[in-house]
Amino acid sequence: MTLNEAQKNQVRLHFLLLDEDSDGKIEVSQLGSFLRAAGLYPTDAEVQGITGVVDPDGTGQVTEERALEAVESLWPRRTSAEELREAFKVLDEDSDGYLTATDLRHILVNLGLKLSQEEADKVIAMVDKDDESFINIDDLITLLMTPKPLR
Repeated sequence: MTLNEAQKNQVRLHFLLLDEDSDGKIEVSQLGSFLRAAGLYPTDAEVQGITGVVDPDGTGQVTEERALEAVESLWPRRTSAEELREAFKVLDEDSDGYLTATDLRHILVNLGLKLSQEEADKVIAMVDKDDESFINIDDLITLLMTPKPLR
């Protein structure tokens, strides 16, 4: 899917913020942060897989053009908040608006996103603020749909 001009400009802004020396390149090690800041949610394995595409010569750097191509290649995978809500509704057996941390971990690791255990634990820690092992579905959707800040 092709990004519209406003989306491309937003992605370029994220790139420029990471391009500290203004040479038109970011480090391959920054690719995951860049993609997440652009509103995508690739796993570490997906970031590793796309690294060879965006840095075919193995220079350790990614140009703005290649970074934009990476975003466009992953963009169709974005899911709307409503689609997430519908999917979580199926898993919310008692319709109370909550999932258990165990159920969410299973979903994140074995289905859909296929995160590592460590990545799943980080997501759960971000949404299970009171550490009671119940995840508010609306909080989870907000987390998943919000672009990550650059670090």
